[in-house]
Amino acid sequence: MTRLLGSAIAIAAFLGSVTSAEAHCTPGVGYSIIFPSGLAECGSADNFCWQVLDMAAATWAQGGGTVRVITRADTVGTAEASRLLTDQRAGYLREQLAERGVSPDQIVIDSRGDQDLARPTADEIAEPLNNIASVELPEAFAAARRRHFEAYLEWAEAERGAGRVPPPYMGC
Repeated sequence: MTRLLGSAIAIAAFLGSVTSAEAHCTPGVGYSIIFPSGLAECGSADNFCWQVLDMAAATWAQGGGTVRVITRADTVGTAEASRLLTDQRAGYLREQLAERGVSPDQIVIDSRGDQDLARPTADEIAEPLNNIASVELPEAFAAARRRHFEAYLEWAEAERGAGRVPPPYMGC
């Protein structure tokens, strides 16, 4: 789901990988924000960007753990300019998450500049997917999945106690 509002497109993204215990689904581990080329902040009217930051902070509050912020930039400008831009985006996201209650010492920054592009392009191409910043919270999402599974087990036991057969667990 994407929506353009003001200066950033934000995406609630599920970026996880499948483990053997969860082979039936792909668990989420974070959120992503796509910045316009050359910009390092959410615009004041970019409500969806703010909502993504709020969701990331709320997820962290539920499960804690490390928050990994990965920033990238497109190939417009020099490699040094792209690296500086991703450093600015990372600092901005750290500040915004801290303002929302995320412990700054739990935030790990990975600024990649115009390396590791989501969609490889030639130089000087303003590809939106290459301006992505990911906010990954694997421990918090794992804690949420554990709570969900424990709630299922409690419900399934009650169903069995009432003589009903509960469906198999299908959640992440």
